Amino acid sequence: MVDSDLLSQDGHGSANSLRPPDEAVVSIIRTAEELKEALHIRQRVFVEGLGVPLDEEIDAYDGGGDPQKVAQDVVHVLAHMNGKAVGTGRLLINPPIRQLPKAQRISVLDEAQGKGVGRRIMLSLQEQAWARGFRGVILDAQLKAIPFYEKLGYKVKGDVFLDAGIEHKKMELVFGGGASLNNE
Repeated sequence: MVDSDLLSQDGHGSANSLRPPDEAVVSIIRTAEELKEALHIRQRVFVEGLGVPLDEEIDAYDGGGDPQKVAQDVVHVLAHMNGKAVGTGRLLINPPIRQLPKAQRISVLDEAQGKGVGRRIMLSLQEQAWARGFRGVILDAQLKAIPFYEKLGYKVKGDVFLDAGIEHKKMELVFGGGASLNNE
């Protein structure tokens, strides 16, 4: 089940505004400026930090940086802390050959690591899946991130594979802890 206490909505998909200013607030990306901030975070984390080629990191699901061109089956979110964009992620709601939506491009700037930002991003994406009637979420986790996702209830599903030269494993979360739902 999704932790709705952390995801109180204000009608725009943003987290409850009653949080202290040093806690992350996650909202759905709606403007070109917000999408630009998200893509900048991903470039710092994945391209500069991990050596992922830019043309692999920024793809068709990013709408060329224009939120009006982002496909209807993708939800991008942006996390702010103390007024600064510090993390992002996206959810592919209808990816090919999958029954569950896929969380991708989860990234948090170094200065916001360990402060609950990644958790809030994931809970926001899970809430988006839940609100659309899905019963779980899948993702491809870097090996070093598996413990983080396991704390959120995700289970490893498969062997190690390379994505952008980085070792990953497929993971799945079934809301309510039920049996696997994905046919992959």
